[in-house]
Amino acid sequence: MYHLGFEIHRLSKLMHRELQHSAAHQHADRMTGMHGYLIRYLYENRERDVFQRDLEKKFSISRSAVTATLQLMEKNGLYAALWNTQKLS
Repeated sequence: MYHLGFEIHRLSKLMHRELQHSAAHQHADRMTGMHGYLIRYLYENRERDVFQRDLEKKFSISRSAVTATLQLMEKNGLYAALWNTQKLS
């Protein structure tokens, strides 16, 4: 006799176990909601230069908040800053 409920439970356990070992889950304890928003914004705008002022305006947060958030994300390995030296001069 086939028990669909048992198979669903078994599949759920397998998925949960896999999630526990996934790379995304390993960083979940170091990631806040704002980190997720910033990562998504940076990903969706990956074809253009994104500056700190863009993040300030998009998320209506202060310069110091953006700086602190990006520094924490970089420290936790969630983000790596790339500097556009042509625009700095």
